Amino acid sequence: MVSLPKDLTLRLPRFKGFAPGAALSLQQPLTLLIGRNGTGKTNALEAFKLLAHLCRGGRLPEVTDVGGYGGYLEVRGGLPGCVPQDGGRRMALGLDLANHDGALRYDVAIDVDERGARIATEELIVHEGATQSVVFHLKAGQGPGAGFVVIPPDTGFPVSDDRTYLGRADGGGEKTKAADELREAVRWLVDFRVFDFHPEAMRQFADHRLHQMAPNGFNVSAAAYALRATNPEGFRQVEQFIATIPDADACKLGFVEAPNGQVMLELEEATGRKYDARVLSDGTLRAIAVAVAMETTNPGSVVTIEEIERGLHPARARALVKHILEAGSRRDARVLATTHSPAVLDALTVEQYGSIVVARRGAGGHELVPFWSLPGAEYLAEKGRLGAAETQEGLTGAAPPSRPAVDLDALLGMGEP
Repeated sequence: MVSLPKDLTLRLPRFKGFAPGAALSLQQPLTLLIGRNGTGKTNALEAFKLLAHLCRGGRLPEVTDVGGYGGYLEVRGGLPGCVPQDGGRRMALGLDLANHDGALRYDVAIDVDERGARIATEELIVHEGATQSVVFHLKAGQGPGAGFVVIPPDTGFPVSDDRTYLGRADGGGEKTKAADELREAVRWLVDFRVFDFHPEAMRQFADHRLHQMAPNGFNVSAAAYALRATNPEGFRQVEQFIATIPDADACKLGFVEAPNGQVMLELEEATGRKYDARVLSDGTLRAIAVAVAMETTNPGSVVTIEEIERGLHPARARALVKHILEAGSRRDARVLATTHSPAVLDALTVEQYGSIVVARRGAGGHELVPFWSLPGAEYLAEKGRLGAAETQEGLTGAAPPSRPAVDLDALLGMGEP
């Protein structure tokens, strides 16, 4: 089974509107990304998506704008939209991985212009104790389409410039020891997906063979159906969680099965009344999708969910966070999620405040600031409930002498921009 690194940090030295030093650490079981609209939350998720695509062996021409024709990966603005608007043509991403026995530092830069996109540089550095060594370094070749050259300590050779060396190794190219080590270290990225569940897509039958949850959740019925057959305990955990969501005495999950192998979710109340996916509320459908995604994720992976609270009553936020943390522990998975909900923050204990990362605008671009690095973080921790502190006290006002001014309303994206 693949295990996640103890320390896992995405770096964004040149990506969209981020400041050069922006970084997102996924050391916690749950990382909650909060912030106002337009501060880079979704951009950070897209950076992970792009890095995962490259690690899977994806080629640069397969990355298109949202709605682009024939694209394997959709990123807002396509690759040109990933380049910072500072007059340059280069975007760059980095990844730091660390375990008890050492650390890896991976960097890749991509040049984008009217001719297309090309890998410009790529490098892997290994740290073992006080020793640092370059495993491989790639640089652009001479002239358009010339590719780039791999330069390990003892050899060099040309390869194509539309795909990373990391992806080339993963796809059956050069099988060097260095490539194998890196491939194992980032195997969790192969399963990386960003879920943004759309209830309107879930109100339909789904082929029972489509058991891997789709990013928009259109096949949640099939994924849940397969979960019941392959992991009854996981299915029971989903049922237990879902029973806390609707305003009913008790609920259990079932399925409407069509003769052609299509299935549809069905919710049954203690009274015997049954409701299939076509009539379930948006919030209930999204809650089911979140729970099923957590129980079906591959062990040792990262589950990423946009706006985990969308459509869910605030009173159910604590149950949602509890289920996500428990399911993540069962699957040895970490969760990265965005939220605008004070109720979700209220569901955290003070000890879990380290899971909060605030996206905000800084002088040099978008920043990703850990909670404990915020001005006034200690005061907020003393209050014990971040959401309540915001909604009941209005922390956007003038600060009394005993505490600093903390614009939590702005941080949560609840107020006017």
